[in-house]
Amino acid sequence: MNYYRFLNESFDNMLAEAQQVVIDFKNIFGEGTYDKFKAVKQRLKSPENDISHWVRKFRQEGESAIRELEQLLDSGMPKKDIEGRKIPEPANTKVKVAENDDFVVYRVTDVSDEIELALTKINGFAGAYWCTAGRYAHQNQYDEDGNLTIKKDDIVKVSQAEDFFKRYLTDDYHDYEAYFICMPKNENGQKHKLCFTSKTTCDDWNTWDAKNQLDDDFYNIPEFEHDGFVFSGESSLQEPDEEENDDIEDEEGGEDNYEPAPREPDPFTLVDVEDPNSMEFPADTKEAAAAAFKPGAEIVETVREPDLFIVKWHEEPELIQAEGEEPDTGDRYSLFVFFENQGGGPLLTQTGRGFALQVFKSLDKIREFAGGMGGVEIRNNAENTRDMPECLRESFFYHDDGSWYYDII
Repeated sequence: MNYYRFLNESFDNMLAEAQQVVIDFKNIFGEGTYDKFKAVKQRLKSPENDISHWVRKFRQEGESAIRELEQLLDSGMPKKDIEGRKIPEPANTKVKVAENDDFVVYRVTDVSDEIELALTKINGFAGAYWCTAGRYAHQNQYDEDGNLTIKKDDIVKVSQAEDFFKRYLTDDYHDYEAYFICMPKNENGQKHKLCFTSKTTCDDWNTWDAKNQLDDDFYNIPEFEHDGFVFSGESSLQEPDEEENDDIEDEEGGEDNYEPAPREPDPFTLVDVEDPNSMEFPADTKEAAAAAFKPGAEIVETVREPDLFIVKWHEEPELIQAEGEEPDTGDRYSLFVFFENQGGGPLLTQTGRGFALQVFKSLDKIREFAGGMGGVEIRNNAENTRDMPECLRESFFYHDDGSWYYDII
């Protein structure tokens, strides 16, 4: 009799402990994460398929355990793309070619492996908005009833990934010879893709699909040599002009050591605008619209009548400057639109990831930039919705700088 009572008590204790672990898990990771965990548990290996493992891990490591589990579940969830196609399982043919404290670099030869790497989230963010991964149409997706079906950072279009992945390796349009994807190991790092134009030269596309921007993360990518492809950092992005260099010889009859000119940095920085409508301000005067845009902002110059101006405002100066850069005064400038009887706002530019604000630190630089715009059309987007992606069917001001490809959906 005592034996059975002991078994019953032991079972009750085990059940209570198991229930408490579930409660603790939900309190730490959330109900949604618990539901996702149950859905993929059978696909996980021990000890990752045990919720008590994650509760202990959180108590030992804190917030990093939450991020680790989120990444694991995101990679384990079966998904479909925006056309309803099942996202293919990775071929697992990628080859690790280099690694340091900041990045792991893979040679990728199958589109399914690129899709997997592109969708893998680092600190809750995937990025990698590359057409070769089908990732550049990244606005939220909704069903006919207006319910959110796919968050923008989870979106992929497999058919376009397959098309562009092959096309850029075979066509003359880009004439790439190989793809290398750089995955950050640090939670604040950004993905990069190196597309080789020859054995020693490449284009760098950052996680936002901006080409050769040379951000801080780029300089942390390890140098490598693999299958004849050589990456040597910034110098790999600078390809000599063959026509100018064909006949150059040094004093001994060999080829001269060609030193290409350093890449001229952009005169502005891009600040992504999540909601372009928030950048439009109803006002009776351009001065009032500028003040609504930024506290203390003022119109300082007219680029052209009657619609385009330069607006100035002030921010905290950056204390650290790049080599050769003038000390930062904190003055900031952007192009500014004003339409009579409508209002105004900063002129946004289109990028492969959506829309952004061009912010200049120099009045001379923005004057020079504006002078090169010529008769560029400023568009109020409410009047230009035909054949455009959903993210453009709004009402704000922008100009087309040629970096956005409309027929992507």
